[in-house]
Amino acid sequence: MPLNFRTPGLSSLAVAAALVCGAHESRAADFPTKPVRIVLPFSAGGAPDVLLRIVAPHLSDKWKQPVVIENRPGANTNIGTVLVTKAEPDGHTLLFTTDGTFIFNPLIYSSMPYAVSELAPISLVATAHHMLAVGTHVPATTVAELVALARSKPGAINYGSTGPASIQRLQMEYFMALTGTQFTHVPFKGANETTMAMLANQMDATITASSNVLPHLPTGKLRALAITTVDRTPQAPDVPTMQEAGVKGYETYSVFGLFAPAGTPKDIIARLNAETIKAMNNPELKSFVQSQGAEAAAGTPEQLGALFIGDAAYLRGLTAGARSLTSTSGPGVSLMSEFAGLAYYAEVPAVVCNVQRVGPSTGLPTRTAQGDILSTAVNSHGDTKHPLLLPGSVEECYEMTMASLDLAEKLQTMVYVMSDLDLGMNTWMSNTFTYPAAPIERGKVLDEAKVRELGASWGRYKDVDGDGIPWRSLPDTKAPAYFTRGSGHNAMAAYSEKPDDYQNNLDRLARKFETAKHLVPQPVVDTVAGASIGIIAYGSTDPALVESRDQLKEEHGIATSYLRLRAYPFTADVHEFIRRHDRVYVVEQNRDAQMRSLLLMDGDPSQAGKLRSVLHYNGLPIDARSITDAILKQEGK
Repeated sequence: MPLNFRTPGLSSLAVAAALVCGAHESRAADFPTKPVRIVLPFSAGGAPDVLLRIVAPHLSDKWKQPVVIENRPGANTNIGTVLVTKAEPDGHTLLFTTDGTFIFNPLIYSSMPYAVSELAPISLVATAHHMLAVGTHVPATTVAELVALARSKPGAINYGSTGPASIQRLQMEYFMALTGTQFTHVPFKGANETTMAMLANQMDATITASSNVLPHLPTGKLRALAITTVDRTPQAPDVPTMQEAGVKGYETYSVFGLFAPAGTPKDIIARLNAETIKAMNNPELKSFVQSQGAEAAAGTPEQLGALFIGDAAYLRGLTAGARSLTSTSGPGVSLMSEFAGLAYYAEVPAVVCNVQRVGPSTGLPTRTAQGDILSTAVNSHGDTKHPLLLPGSVEECYEMTMASLDLAEKLQTMVYVMSDLDLGMNTWMSNTFTYPAAPIERGKVLDEAKVRELGASWGRYKDVDGDGIPWRSLPDTKAPAYFTRGSGHNAMAAYSEKPDDYQNNLDRLARKFETAKHLVPQPVVDTVAGASIGIIAYGSTDPALVESRDQLKEEHGIATSYLRLRAYPFTADVHEFIRRHDRVYVVEQNRDAQMRSLLLMDGDPSQAGKLRSVLHYNGLPIDARSITDAILKQEGK
């Protein structure tokens, strides 16, 4: 995943217009006639500043005029960029910036002080890699050791960046997402300040341009753990890549380019471009740039524009595939029912954490219940079935919420995490949360190469693997266009009212639900040899049920087996558990025996007579004695 962030909104049309439209009569023959000012929207001492000060003398030599560097940091490069857009378009005021200027700002600012069409690309100047570095006070010499340390102390390790929306911050957030770690963010005004804080042992870690790290490696004052590109750098050959260090899929780098105000005559743009290329091809300059952790590069204005456009499309694809979830209770689920059906039929991943309570929204809304089982399992209209995850502890709420995101993407469907108000609001003891070691799983997502391989044969809703789960593409993977539709579509995502298409789609969705049985959390089963009585329960009922089993055994000599449900659809173990016992008590906190009904709907009708209900629905958490007494009564004791 190269986060070589490039330009949303910088359309090819805008680039072309900037190149061909000159507001002033061309003066390329005697250009430049005065010192050239290059505005740098970054603070002094950082990687862009160091790089530009290396390149500027060579540009000055080609232009036969002094090159004045003007640092104008602030507002995530907006201040310096606006200055250039308002400058005279005569080639004497230029902008040197990274692709991040055009990528992040339109995403994080609701109102931009400039349009990207107000700038004309001149030439790519360089690409730069970044390094994950730590202060020598941090007891980690490898990425694996840093990850282990971070997992053992979530949030205890801090990291520095140049701001909330900076590339340093995004790179670290990306690292945390792939490694399942949590660091504490500390923003600084510039990369140099971050480096100084690390040298003073006031900051633990950062991912920053290599030029900020390399000078301090020989002194032993900083420790480089990994480089962010796919290849090692000759300047630090012993530093592994992120991929080599075990962070699979991690790749980031920055792109530096030179821009002029829109309306600059095209022949002046051409001259600036030609002389920039000559400068960047200088062997001495190339070597010097490489020593700073970058690679000299140059090209046509059109290539720079296309490069930024391509990365913009890539980033839009990333943001379109971003994960999100919401939490609610039963009334909120009701309000979202129509959209739940759309997610089911259109096969859109989504997660809802349902903290079940007495409902609907009047009466005792702050009391606990397990009354949303049926309404969520078949939520919305038509033949819908949704996976339910059933945490039985605070720890499982945490773990299953994380698992639900992977599950939703694998199955391309709505997933409900069914907590309850007892778990959600009351005080519980819990084991320490463990951060996941496994990377994010997105399921059947086609990359661009696979899309090209499949060609016209690819269909959004085709079942090519027999598991009912189709392949999907994310935006900007150059896949054939399709509409994300509800129930009225065929395998190619085309609108259809044909009976066969509708039935085939429903049959495939049913196969997908069968596949889900192998992906959801498995039940916890305690089978007692010789026990004729089995008990099934789920969620926050578990602690009371464990105590009740002890009461039944110690006070009445009744041995019981126990199966704790952790998910719907039910696995084969659930139905086998029912078959093995003469009587099976389903313990739940609702009036209408909703879980028992779901077991009957899903199971063997011949076993229906075995299932008996123990129900608790006064709004208070269930207690062991109530369970014990209810079972004894039905057992005739």
